[in-house]
Amino acid sequence: MRRYGLPGAALLLLLGAVLLRPRAAAVLVPEPRTDADFLAFDLDARPVSRGMAPARATAVMRAAERRRAAAEAPAVRRESRATVPRISDPVSFTRRSDIAEALQLVEAERDPMQREILILELLDAVAATDIAGVLQDLRELGVTSAVSLDVQARLVRRWALQDVEDAAAWVSGMPGGAARQAGMDQVAIAWVGQDAGAALAWARQLPAGQEREQAVRQVAYEVSRTQPAEALQLALALPADRARDELLRHAALQWAAQDPAAAAAWATALDDSTLREAVMASIAASWAEQDPLGAAEMVTQAMSPGRAQDDALIAIVQRCTQQNPLRAAEWVSQFPETALKETAMDNLVAIWSHQDAASLDAWLCSLGP
Repeated sequence: MRRYGLPGAALLLLLGAVLLRPRAAAVLVPEPRTDADFLAFDLDARPVSRGMAPARATAVMRAAERRRAAAEAPAVRRESRATVPRISDPVSFTRRSDIAEALQLVEAERDPMQREILILELLDAVAATDIAGVLQDLRELGVTSAVSLDVQARLVRRWALQDVEDAAAWVSGMPGGAARQAGMDQVAIAWVGQDAGAALAWARQLPAGQEREQAVRQVAYEVSRTQPAEALQLALALPADRARDELLRHAALQWAAQDPAAAAAWATALDDSTLREAVMASIAASWAEQDPLGAAEMVTQAMSPGRAQDDALIAIVQRCTQQNPLRAAEWVSQFPETALKETAMDNLVAIWSHQDAASLDAWLCSLGP
């Protein structure tokens, strides 16, 4: 059996120290980190930096201690700590035993921030050249807890950022299940960041079925960040279902943030009327962030009268009121005397009263008796 090196030993000593410390012991402060490190990856799917100011680290750890002390009676704390295995000589453990012990210790930590810190320490203990071996051990252990699946997915992402083809080949050899699907998603995300065309080719060569469709969807989601029109074409080629429609709305939103008029023009050509109305409503919501009245004009001209159009207009009224309540009031006043106008006016008054009750009263008075 293979053995952990010193990083693994240091990790397990740290985990044991954090989780097994006596109540009266001083709070253990992890190595410096930044606030962003409570997440393993940022929104662009790149690993975040690893530093946190010591003062903030101390404050975070002490806050966690206070919450734990308030939530647990001393006797319960002693009992729960006594059930966690103590690691007396981690260097002598085989890798599989080490990783199993580490997962057990992480899962025993109930504070979310503390648990995230411990997961990051576990990931840091795995050398880049050892990712494949640790993933294989996790697979053979058969642990299917949320922590284990999370750790596996993050390791696959890290591997894919270094050698995406090797990572993809390894994931393809995994048995079906949640771990394999999560691995496929991580490979797709990492590959699009390196070469979107190659990522799509990889996804399309997978065996026909749900796995290929999910891989193409994941590629399309990532492509929509920079090329939403291309992502929409990928989505339209997928079988029509709820997941496909959610992708269409997402990509349309991304496009609307860049060019709402172009996104709206594309949406009007959709054959499925229900889908077209849903996508148009999503585009209107994004457009309203930039130009509420322009979005309203699009909704009234391009969407059919009905519930979807009414909901879209109410959402625009809300956004317009937040930005310029007097302008929104003048616009809503021109609505026909229908239930839509009544609902729109109710939303306008509710939002405006929280923003500036005095100016709302002045406007209401200006309407006369």
